[in-house]
Amino acid sequence: MEIINRGAHQCAQLLLLLQKVGDLHLRLLYEPG
Repeated sequence: MEIINRGAHQCAQLLLLLQKVGDLHLRLLYEPG
């Protein structure tokens, strides 16, 4: 059970990181300069 919880936590952190990176990427794309 603990292992599953840890995996879910890592997955959530990874998704959050991907969201941040995607946000930054979109900002760079849509802001000229």
